[in-house]
Amino acid sequence: MALAVTLPFVPVVIWISQWTSTFTGSTLAPFVDAAPSPAILVGAVNYGLLATGFPEELLFRGLIAGALFRRMTFWKGNLLQAGAFLLLHLLILLVAPNLWPLAIVLPVTLALLAGWLRHTSGSIWPGVILHALPNIAGALAVLNWKG
Repeated sequence: MALAVTLPFVPVVIWISQWTSTFTGSTLAPFVDAAPSPAILVGAVNYGLLATGFPEELLFRGLIAGALFRRMTFWKGNLLQAGAFLLLHLLILLVAPNLWPLAIVLPVTLALLAGWLRHTSGSIWPGVILHALPNIAGALAVLNWKG
């Protein structure tokens, strides 16, 4: 289920990665124009899974959503955790104000879906997959594949 929900995000994140990869201090900086190699591919997986997917899902869907889901209705808790997730991701607007529509829609959509996956599965792992795969795809998209 997480994989099916994730796939539509991949092309959007690849498209966004083309814009954000040029920002000074971008998390994609190590991958921009790098030659594909086993080390870079492991780095992309590390970035998507260990640096972003797992810790953000552990915090937002594990800790925050878990506490909210126990104290209120699913929908209210899911909206609140998505709002907290959005606040963190709005920081991109400081360096790329032109991304404002996507910087709102994409994190909120991802957070609501990840919250739903957390609620229905009882685990953060489907959300980790949902979160990690587009980030990995974004890192791979900015590599220099032409050699």
